[in-house]
Amino acid sequence: MSHGPKEITSTQLVLDAARDLHAMGEEITREGLVAATGLKQHIVDERLRVLVGDERMKRVGRGAFALGEQYHESRAMSKTLLPSGEVKYEVGDQLLELTSYEDSVLMLLACGPIHQMTLADANKQAMVAHKIFSLAEPRAMSKTLLPNGLMKYEIGDVTLLLSPAEDRMLCILVAGSSVHIATIEATRQVGMVQALFAQRLAHLEKITRDRNRRADGKAL
Repeated sequence: MSHGPKEITSTQLVLDAARDLHAMGEEITREGLVAATGLKQHIVDERLRVLVGDERMKRVGRGAFALGEQYHESRAMSKTLLPSGEVKYEVGDQLLELTSYEDSVLMLLACGPIHQMTLADANKQAMVAHKIFSLAEPRAMSKTLLPNGLMKYEIGDVTLLLSPAEDRMLCILVAGSSVHIATIEATRQVGMVQALFAQRLAHLEKITRDRNRRADGKAL
């Protein structure tokens, strides 16, 4: 008997949104989480109470939160194109050498569908380069989101464990400036949405206060 994909719970949705905001260097707020998840305010508040209760998140101020998960410090990363046509990545003290084709697959894993259209030609070129420069078979690759928020990359017998910030850095490193521009624009749009929701919330709170004052005046 086949089963469909497991439905993501509202708690996981809020936690994933918090991780995304953290990875983009944004403050984690109630308004930002409502905007990022599309959930109603009271549902986000309930999920935040659950996440704070089991220490996956913590309160750092009025309406502001931080991840309870502790990640290692972001490591230095570099990418070098070798004369052989292979690509060398250095992540901290880990070294990874990939063929051109494997590098294009890593781009898909790290950056997702954002580059799927432009990668069609890149894949063809990488396949040609792979045939010219390498006799080795491409290695299997996978990317897994672990329960603690770390990203696990498996490339052949090499394993990389990256924090959310490092995973974002890897995408920029692999894909180049185009994804960097897209990331900046996405961050800007998230900030605009947060500002709009904050303005809307302040307006609604003012309307509620005015309504309550009028009700109190009539009662007197």
